[in-house]
Amino acid sequence: MPPKREPTLLDHLDASVKAAIWLTAADAAAVKLARMLAVALMDADENRDRVALSKQLNDVLQSLGLNVAGRTGKAEAPKAGEVNPLNAIRKEAAARITKAPIALSVTDGAKPRSRRRKTS
Repeated sequence: MPPKREPTLLDHLDASVKAAIWLTAADAAAVKLARMLAVALMDADENRDRVALSKQLNDVLQSLGLNVAGRTGKAEAPKAGEVNPLNAIRKEAAARITKAPIALSVTDGAKPRSRRRKTS
């Protein structure tokens, strides 16, 4: 039996997106951007590239509410009894979410036209 592989940054991001019930189809572009940044960060060779990509990824995660600062509006974890500002948004989103997950694919958009010529 091969050894279990360590989860990658992309694996963690996908798990976070799956658990984030407040995300809707309107967030699909930001989720795709986060995935692209995660892949670029994993493939970065230079340390300064990693730092720049990390900052960009963190900003996208914050806009999606996928890190502490994005969920609370602060950089630290909420204190006991403190109201989380996303709770109202989460409740509203949960009320209108269907069971279908956000579908993201590499080929989002229009399908290519057929190149066959029409015969008369």
